[in-house]
Amino acid sequence: MNRIALLLVLTVSSPWALADSSKAAIKADFDNLCNVIARSGAAKHQVKSEQVNVITTWLREHLKTPEVNKFLKEVSGSRDAGAKLKKAAADAGYTGACPLADAT
Repeated sequence: MNRIALLLVLTVSSPWALADSSKAAIKADFDNLCNVIARSGAAKHQVKSEQVNVITTWLREHLKTPEVNKFLKEVSGSRDAGAKLKKAAADAGYTGACPLADAT
């Protein structure tokens, strides 16, 4: 199982405090999702399972929108999750790099 699929399964299996659904909040959530490897500190860990744990914990604390939560549920386990992440992020107005999508 690739890293993003496992990450998505672990992340969506727990409840989040869902709040703001504004365009700015959704864009910010996709920014955080795309850049979670660096922002969470997961890149410092060599063991993949440790990276997944760090990322999952960080996402639970930082993602706020039901739209991104729904997106994660929809792409969980998808072979083309990286491409879907890039498209959804762009559709939400995020124009930066997406290292998480590239890691698949």
